[in-house]
Amino acid sequence: MFQFACCLFVFVALSISEAVNPGFRTEITQKGLDYIREIGLPRLINEVQSFDIPDQSGENDGFKWKLSDIKSSSLVIPKSSLTVAPGKGLKLLGSGASMKVTAAWSYELEIWPHFPYGSGTCDIPVSNTEMGVTIAVGADSSGRPTVKALDCTFDIGSIDIHFHGSDFDWLYNLFNSQIAGFIKSSIRSKVCPLAVNAINEEGNKALETLPVVEKVSSSAEINFELIQAPIFNSTYLQTLHKGEFLYVPHPIETPFQPPPLPLPSATNFMSTLWLTNYIANTAGYVFWEAGTLQINVTPDMVPKDIPFPLNTSTFKNMVPALYAKYPNKAMQLFINATSAPAITGTPKGLNLTATGDVAVSVILDNKTVAPAFTVRVTMYAKADVWLHQNGTKEVLSGNATYLFANISLVHSDMGPFDVSKLNESVNALIGFGVVPLLNVYGKTGITIPAIEGVSFKNATLRLGDNFVAIDTDFAYDTSVLDRNVSKGGKVVEDEDDVFVHIGDPKADFVNSLK
Repeated sequence: MFQFACCLFVFVALSISEAVNPGFRTEITQKGLDYIREIGLPRLINEVQSFDIPDQSGENDGFKWKLSDIKSSSLVIPKSSLTVAPGKGLKLLGSGASMKVTAAWSYELEIWPHFPYGSGTCDIPVSNTEMGVTIAVGADSSGRPTVKALDCTFDIGSIDIHFHGSDFDWLYNLFNSQIAGFIKSSIRSKVCPLAVNAINEEGNKALETLPVVEKVSSSAEINFELIQAPIFNSTYLQTLHKGEFLYVPHPIETPFQPPPLPLPSATNFMSTLWLTNYIANTAGYVFWEAGTLQINVTPDMVPKDIPFPLNTSTFKNMVPALYAKYPNKAMQLFINATSAPAITGTPKGLNLTATGDVAVSVILDNKTVAPAFTVRVTMYAKADVWLHQNGTKEVLSGNATYLFANISLVHSDMGPFDVSKLNESVNALIGFGVVPLLNVYGKTGITIPAIEGVSFKNATLRLGDNFVAIDTDFAYDTSVLDRNVSKGGKVVEDEDDVFVHIGDPKADFVNSLK
């Protein structure tokens, strides 16, 4: 159970800290816990239902008797629940449970003439059993989630015996008076250690595979480490992630702080995941710090249908001195972000602001370039986000749509000129150039940490003040679990890291224009 369950509730449950706001937060609801129990309980049953009990023997009224080859099997749990244990963790309860115990029996007369002798088999049904396990979920020093069983109970309500063979009333009496208590205590001593081991060993081994860091490119990664132990209240389990992009060559803290998130609200979904604009803003900072938010645009990169070709003829009336000095010459633009782009969010949508310089140069006949002028552009755009799958991973991607830009002159080798005359041509070039460059990174998106076999189902997005919330159910590919779980137990109910290569910005930019 816990190889799946522990991973899943950590994947969907990352809490709130009073001291530090999370970049990424999720809650798992009771509906989600019910689904975890439904999928995961057979794993626990499989781990605890089969074990051997030591042989039992003794003497009674001159008869020497023995029970041997005592084995348990076929654990069935008709009613079960997985709920939050406030202040502790999770509480797994099973009631009305039953299991089967089988054994071989034999006896012989200990006094002369040492007969009769008898042997056979017996079934020992165990019923009306209650089971309970409390599971603590925490975090180690590296921010990786951990699980630990705090306590376990397995209380047997009744136990019976069915001998196969002749009717020996004294054997039944012997069982009731001596053997029943032994069987009960033996089962209790076996089941709980097996359950605790399944949680502590298998659970933590599985959690070690849950990515704390998602690789984005050779220079960027997302840190999803827990920043505190999970919080458990009466209706949901909640934990928090750092949720921060880092520049791999120099992984220093970005100069931002995550915004506060609203309190959880009632939902009919299994989980809600909260992604703040902090994640996107740290991504922009990392790509800017890496020097990838820049590109040299040459005439061959500009689509032919753009009405402003990169030629001094285009600027004849806007910058007369440029055309006068370099008539009908090809030009190039070096677009360079001067600061990290910024994302802000409202319930009506996401807004993107990016500031950079556009250095305009003239390509001379000898293939050298002559600087002409530099303008500073502050671009404003709206951003759309969507959720999609990349292989087996869930990815939140974005796309910017250009709105307008403010333009100012930084430097001119052509003398002073009225920069407002450049508005139309610069706006066109920004729309066809800068925005596609930013969207190369927006389409890469944010990979949400997950475990093998889990995907989102019926997911919906909600926008708010500097956050995107994903309300979602889960679908689990049970074949992943079935590869490791035998068919032994049954539940009767009442009713890999993804590495996204960004590639060559110039090539991606050109492709985005086609």
